[in-house]
Amino acid sequence: MGTKYQGSESEILALNAWIKMKRASNSIQNYINQSLENSGITITQFGTMEMLLHLGPLPQKTISQKMLCSPGNITLVVDNLEKAGFVQRKSNPGDRRYHLIHLTKQGQILVKRLLEKHVKNIVSAFSILSENEQRVFSDYCENLGKHCETKKKESNQ
Repeated sequence: MGTKYQGSESEILALNAWIKMKRASNSIQNYINQSLENSGITITQFGTMEMLLHLGPLPQKTISQKMLCSPGNITLVVDNLEKAGFVQRKSNPGDRRYHLIHLTKQGQILVKRLLEKHVKNIVSAFSILSENEQRVFSDYCENLGKHCETKKKESNQ
């Protein structure tokens, strides 16, 4: 179902594209996140652990920026992961004003196990598209994202 907005042809086209993108995104996310069912962790916790697995120890501020989450939300995420024994805060030897978040051995085991199914679900979700279509789609998403970031910066000036 498309927009009911009564506007110009270009407005309706853009709104319908937006609606389809949001619905597809929600459907894909719900399908892919099945890999986390019964794991006891949220998608944000999983993303944080996956980031630490691949990038190594990071300050909370960096995690917050990369996850596109508020600093307060990441504090809660890290607190809960630390309580569960999946991450550990350690003093940063280069700057003692903040801590680096480290993945524990238990966290590594969990995220590696979950990552296998998560990747399979992503591959399955995108299997409807050919490899070339996936490349083109990826380029479209990147271009749209960059365009919106540029527009945002322009509107803030």
